[in-house]
Amino acid sequence: MALESIALLTLQALEESMWVSESRFDPTYMDAVLHPDFTEVGRSGRLFTRDDVLSMPAVEIRVEIPLRGLEIVEIAPDVVLTRYTTVPLCRCRRLRFVSRSPCGVSRSLRLLLTWC
Repeated sequence: MALESIALLTLQALEESMWVSESRFDPTYMDAVLHPDFTEVGRSGRLFTRDDVLSMPAVEIRVEIPLRGLEIVEIAPDVVLTRYTTVPLCRCRRLRFVSRSPCGVSRSLRLLLTWC
């Protein structure tokens, strides 16, 4: 089933907010948008829990927005798979392009981020 344009824009804004320091490190915002069972696999392969993410110290995030190659696909009722590549704004050798695939689950008319 195709998502409506307004839903796509909302999902895009939500996913991009994860790549903006002001929202990513705002515990109130993150508490509202992360699924209770949220986990995230970092670039290093480390698994981060919801509590890990909520307690992370703030750092500067510098990636290209809009997210490159952003695709949002409904894979089941109220479940979307998002695919995109993060592109660092600095050309440091340790920062690389990374492909990502988070999922979102809709509950009570709000989207919660989780990972597939």
